[in-house]
Amino acid sequence: MNRTERIAVLVAGMHRSGTSAITRVLGILGCDLPQNLVAPHPSNERGFWESQDIVALNRDMLVAAGTKLEDWRADEWRAFDARWYDSPQVERFHDRAQSVLQGQFGDSRLFVVKDPRICRLLPFWIDTLTRFGARVLVVSPIRNPLDVADSLEARDGIRRPIGCLMWLQHVLSAEAASRDLPRAFLRYERLLAEPHAVVDGLEQVLGVTWPRRMSDADDEIDDFLSSGLRHHRNADDGVLGNPRISAWLRSSFAIVDRWAQGEAQEGDTAELDRIKAALDGAMPAFDRAVSVGLTTTRELRAAHDELDRRDERIRGLTGTVADRDRQVAARDAQVATLTAERDRYRDEVVPDRERRMAELNHTLAVILGSRSWRLTRPLRAVVRLLEGSRAPRGGDSRRLTRPLRAIVRLLQGSRSAGWRAADAGRRPLALARKFLFHARTYGPRSALRHTRFFIAARLPGARRRRARNAAAAAVTPAPPAPDTPPPTRWPPAAASRPAAASRLATAPPAATAPARERKRPCPPAAMLVRSLDDGGLERVVVDLAGQFQQQG
Repeated sequence: MNRTERIAVLVAGMHRSGTSAITRVLGILGCDLPQNLVAPHPSNERGFWESQDIVALNRDMLVAAGTKLEDWRADEWRAFDARWYDSPQVERFHDRAQSVLQGQFGDSRLFVVKDPRICRLLPFWIDTLTRFGARVLVVSPIRNPLDVADSLEARDGIRRPIGCLMWLQHVLSAEAASRDLPRAFLRYERLLAEPHAVVDGLEQVLGVTWPRRMSDADDEIDDFLSSGLRHHRNADDGVLGNPRISAWLRSSFAIVDRWAQGEAQEGDTAELDRIKAALDGAMPAFDRAVSVGLTTTRELRAAHDELDRRDERIRGLTGTVADRDRQVAARDAQVATLTAERDRYRDEVVPDRERRMAELNHTLAVILGSRSWRLTRPLRAVVRLLEGSRAPRGGDSRRLTRPLRAIVRLLQGSRSAGWRAADAGRRPLALARKFLFHARTYGPRSALRHTRFFIAARLPGARRRRARNAAAAAVTPAPPAPDTPPPTRWPPAAASRPAAASRLATAPPAATAPARERKRPCPPAAMLVRSLDDGGLERVVVDLAGQFQQQG
């Protein structure tokens, strides 16, 4: 080997046949890899080790050669017309390929070019690399065609018969175009099992010395290659001894397998030429069927992907519904707990509170009923002080002391058991509750006004006063009564009230005249007003003390 020449190792093998693995091993041995590598994929997590620019160039050439741009998988199996290499547009692709090689490898003396599509375009790349000034060496990895077909079906959804047909076409095309070059066939299974022996065999067959052939390179190769790279395993007898497999496929696999083991036989190339000629002649018959099969497979794969997405959404929605069902169940449990608590409160707590409230009302009524006369003594004293000892019922002093007398009657209540029973709703506690309710609803001012009229309308004797005033308005007014009526005792006894009411009802009109027509002087009230005007509150207190002394 000339040390100054440029060498390009061209990896020409079918998809899923170990092309990525052997390219990475050559890179570890010292071959320069492309700069713009294709990103790893879940189907090949350790990387493809091929240039994105070279892949794009190969796809464009396959389209320009007459294949359709429906599916790149369909583009690679169609019949390729060799006359395309003589067309003028090939030179344009040669110029583009030179730019790609210069950008990817520069002045590299030993580099590796890999893309499974090169099998269909091998004459073009041999010519391009020769123009680039590199001597071309070809490495063709071989794998069991059933393993390749199963891997394509798992990754791309391509059915096994079409995968086997693509394997046959790629292998025959690469073998026919590389006969005049130094080339080496290797089994992918042996590369995983005995990588160092395969590397040594490549050195001998290709006549090249790897720049990095040391123990650390061997360790790195062992770390990269593992049994985990191989996911599909079919015995070779499943192809060679299976009558349901095409004879073309069986014969081709048997020949390249012997070549990978270094056991070439006379007539092998002739047999491969015969099979390739028969396959190329049958390709027009396969074209429509395979195209429909690939299209159907693609649509089926898209439908499966959409179904998987919908299943994922359904699982997500199912999880959401399950979460909501759990939330609803938790809320139902809370509602049931609150309902039970409410029923218990209504059946146990409320009756107990009502019973305790009734006991408190009864106790308050007893206290007020027994001590009302003593509790209202100061108010009655103030009433007597303001009214004087002989104040008539209709005088000004009676009008002034009406609120005090109402409070006295409210606190004192009636001595009649029948009246107390009828007045149960008008006791102080009930009135206080009504006042608070009215204050919260309408405001304090409206509550005071409402409570005033409410108390005034429900005090003992209010109905009799309304009846008396109605009777007085119905009769003819009489002359005014004498100036000094007989003194009246206040409050009247409970037993004498019905009789007094009857006397008032039958009294002459002069005795029931309206109070505003009988204007009487009110010395105590006038004295309090004058005292307030003259000396203020202190004078009022002094005068009241004097009045209390006179009253004894």
